[in-house]
Amino acid sequence: MGQDVNIAISLDGTRETTDYHRKFREKKGVSVFDAVVDNLNKTPKEYLGNLRVAVTTTSKTIGSIIESIEFLQKMGFKRVALDLDSYEIWGKKDLKFLKKVLAEVRKYYIGIMNTGSLERIEKILGFSLENVQRSRDYQVTLFKEISVSPDGCFFPSDVVCRMGRKDYIVGDVEHGIDFRKLERIYSKVFSCIARGRYTDGVFLSVDRYFYALAHDLKPEIMLANSNRVNRIFQNALGKVLNTQRIYRNLIQTPLFGDFIHRPKYSSGKPIRRLGISFSGAESKRQLLPRDPLRV
Repeated sequence: MGQDVNIAISLDGTRETTDYHRKFREKKGVSVFDAVVDNLNKTPKEYLGNLRVAVTTTSKTIGSIIESIEFLQKMGFKRVALDLDSYEIWGKKDLKFLKKVLAEVRKYYIGIMNTGSLERIEKILGFSLENVQRSRDYQVTLFKEISVSPDGCFFPSDVVCRMGRKDYIVGDVEHGIDFRKLERIYSKVFSCIARGRYTDGVFLSVDRYFYALAHDLKPEIMLANSNRVNRIFQNALGKVLNTQRIYRNLIQTPLFGDFIHRPKYSSGKPIRRLGISFSGAESKRQLLPRDPLRV
């Protein structure tokens, strides 16, 4: 498997969590979890570390996220993409529960950092809990993405494509893309999205906008809900995820190495302490052994 190949496996955690939402259309009573794991068991173990697990949670399954993280880690995966169901509207009780659960996830990571165990710290930081932070610069990415219907028509989103909204057709395979119409559509979308404060986060606001239109909902209500969820997610896990990203970038640099192995290049100055802060909760422990590695 080449390094440039990125393969994602949809698995939401344990059997109970995965099978709660994921079901076969025609095979009633058959576990989706068992089918996926059966195929994974046929995969060489050395490949599992290169696979990314796509974990989709909802207000009904978010409570088991720590259990899912530990389960997937024990299976041998090193990368988990954590996403919330793109089109769920979170009520007040759901938002309160989400805030509580994500605070527990942050506490879980900080607790491992505070053990001072090099092996556990390296393992938890090396285990990538990812979330694709959706950028406000939508035009950079979204104008490169077009959905194609079976009859060859182009749509700006797979949501309106599935709904067959002819008023959102922006071209076809024979005549190409009508960029002027595409820009007119997106100008309305961006104008509505820009009114929100927390437009970056776990939700792609453009998809939420089109989903609302396709289901005769008010986009403003859908996007306001997105902003609340994004704010909770960012406040709870934003710095945890950023710390993991920094760590992954550092260990790819020979000047740094990792917490356990001696780096390729070293100086005479030992590093004895490493401080990492998560939203005001600070972890400062003796992360290096008594005979510290010199970097």
